[in-house]
Amino acid sequence: MTGLCRCSWSMVLLPLLIAVTVPAQEAPDWGAIDAFFAKEMEARHIPGAVFAAVQGQDIVYKKGYGLAQVENQTAVDPDQTLFRVASLSKLFVATAVMQLVEVGKLDVNADVNQYLGEWKIEDAGFGPLTLQDLLTHTPGLDDRYLGMSVLTPYERLTLEEALQQVKPPRILPPGRALMYSNYAYSLAGYIVERVSGMPYSDYVDAHILKPLGMDKSGYKLQEAATENLAQGYVYRFGELATMPYDYQNHYPAGAMMVTGGNMAHFAIAHLNGGRFGEVVLLKPETTARMHERHFSHAPELDGWCYGFEEEHYRGLRLLTHGGSTSGFTSQIVLVPEKNAGYFFSCNHEATDGTAIGIQQPLRTEYFDTVLHQPEPAPETKPAGGAFDHDPALAGVYRNMRYERHTLSRVAALIDGQRATLLEDGSLRFGSRTFVPMASNLFGRAEGGDRAAFLPATAATPAMIAVNSNAFQKVPAWDAPLAQQGFLLLSLLLLLVPQLVALFSRSRKGVQSAGDRDMRFGWRLLAFVSLLHLVFLGVVGGYLLTMVRYTMFWGPPSFVIAALALPLVALVFTGGGLGWAVKLWRGQTGSKSERSLYLLAHLGAVGMLVFLQHWNLLGYHTG
Repeated sequence: MTGLCRCSWSMVLLPLLIAVTVPAQEAPDWGAIDAFFAKEMEARHIPGAVFAAVQGQDIVYKKGYGLAQVENQTAVDPDQTLFRVASLSKLFVATAVMQLVEVGKLDVNADVNQYLGEWKIEDAGFGPLTLQDLLTHTPGLDDRYLGMSVLTPYERLTLEEALQQVKPPRILPPGRALMYSNYAYSLAGYIVERVSGMPYSDYVDAHILKPLGMDKSGYKLQEAATENLAQGYVYRFGELATMPYDYQNHYPAGAMMVTGGNMAHFAIAHLNGGRFGEVVLLKPETTARMHERHFSHAPELDGWCYGFEEEHYRGLRLLTHGGSTSGFTSQIVLVPEKNAGYFFSCNHEATDGTAIGIQQPLRTEYFDTVLHQPEPAPETKPAGGAFDHDPALAGVYRNMRYERHTLSRVAALIDGQRATLLEDGSLRFGSRTFVPMASNLFGRAEGGDRAAFLPATAATPAMIAVNSNAFQKVPAWDAPLAQQGFLLLSLLLLLVPQLVALFSRSRKGVQSAGDRDMRFGWRLLAFVSLLHLVFLGVVGGYLLTMVRYTMFWGPPSFVIAALALPLVALVFTGGGLGWAVKLWRGQTGSKSERSLYLLAHLGAVGMLVFLQHWNLLGYHTG
């Protein structure tokens, strides 16, 4: 009896003892999340947003904020309002591919040409492409924006037509550098279509969306009049402006529409070994394979999984993906170690400093008030560590992802970050400073970001990798400041000699036939100058004021028309140079005036060289 009593008391006291000695898990502060959205949406002029948080097999919080449609004051409903999630669509491509890998219909290491039928991806001397290359954004394809979307459903291409007509060239061997590629994921979606024997959108409906109960989401909803679709906006010139609806030709990579509640189902499945309730989306081993890192530029750096980007934050490994398109910004963040995560989307154009800027503060708020995950200790230089770095590594670097073969190349004219090796061994890259961690590894004192230099090879340029992003070193002459300086110098050479000659001739007057010949030459140059100034005004004004992503459906008609101006300038510059030869042979005018005339032509030639380098001389529109 006594023994029984002792056992009974121990059974009573043990839970109490555990309760005292093990601190209770702090409850999430959802009120802080609500306050965060109230503050940030007002500050960033975001009309509406949705947030859904998951834990284990449960949606633990979901809420709509603000307005889906400002014009008719329609509120965001987390279970009804559809958001265009852009590149989060790629997660559905990767999931579909892995389902077919699981049943033996696809091999991620096989040449993709064996799945494409009659048309093929050209070798271009680089060897075959695999699904592994496509899913990790490492096929070595040039980037391509132009032609991805159209503004009316009547212009829309089939997926096969789009992939064949807008085919970016191969510029690097596969598996060497991560260059984010919409084309790669649309091609992977097309392979799903070919192998499954059904349209890609139908496959996703049948094998992903319906099993997960995502009954209000899908690709096939891609119509401007889709019921419950949020209107996309951009904040410009002090007010909200609606963004037109675009129809994506490469739709697998970016045309998915979802509700917040539906997307939470997808997140739960990926956090729980491919299972959502009783539904098995993927086997646990397939899910684990999909979530593994399959490419990184260096072992110590974050890389890319199949579909998901790998990140580390506050000591935890994350699976993430962001998305932005015409009037929308989205992000999914999964924290496998906590079996938790969230989905966020808003109907605001993802321009720098506005909607896209909310993603990192939201992550911080989530880790602070929901996961209660503290900041790790800052990274510091190892004790006694002294690492030598080649001074040649310093210089200007450009993101590897830019269009090299269309007029969109001009965007790289403002894309340059300088890498500077400091005396203490630290690396300053752009506005960030990294402390040395090893002979070729740098970490930010604030934690998270890491960087490494990647030496040039016979097939790849010298690069610096920051997490999963790669930046190529550019020659000094091609750095943004050098190119901007070359443009300014060319303009000055073109215009200043004309002004000097005009002032000189206004004082002297026209006195001979030779003077009339010289005046004709100056008029040729004045016409060339006018063509260049009008072109720079039209195209430069458009590029400076355009809304990001409008390039998806191509440049407007007035820009296309303006592209004729440099071609006319080319013809008249050639004529002017011929006229200069005539003037020198005839000793027409003074030697100083003829020299000014040649100097101005040098500026005209410089303008043409600049425009040619940036694909603005001619019609490089796709």
